[in-house]
Amino acid sequence: MPLLQLNMTGNPLNNEQRIELSKGLTHLMADDLGKRSDLTVVKIAEFSQDNCSVDGKQLSLNQWCASLHVYITAKTNTDQEISRFIGKANDLINKVMKTTASAPVYIVVNEMQSHCWGYDGKTQLQRKLDSQ
Repeated sequence: MPLLQLNMTGNPLNNEQRIELSKGLTHLMADDLGKRSDLTVVKIAEFSQDNCSVDGKQLSLNQWCASLHVYITAKTNTDQEISRFIGKANDLINKVMKTTASAPVYIVVNEMQSHCWGYDGKTQLQRKLDSQ
């Protein structure tokens, strides 16, 4: 049940870019991390350049940056799988944007303990116990 929150700063994304990012990230979660695509939620938030700074300076017109925060259940993937996902997610974001980011594209994979998160009112731990 991965949850992905992509924060984009810069010119607004067009619908094609939003779809490509959502589908691409969902695909990476399924193919590289073995997550169910029907439970993968991608949330894209967009911010103007006024809301981001690099080296203490606000981004100017036509500059962009991004951060991706991913939440998965702890110990469900290897370090190598996560590393590969981070590289491919970075490549996807840069490909969709078609220009170089004005700041590092940060990607954070948060491994959550199964008793600390869930969906539809059940923790991941409870889902595991219920399936045994």
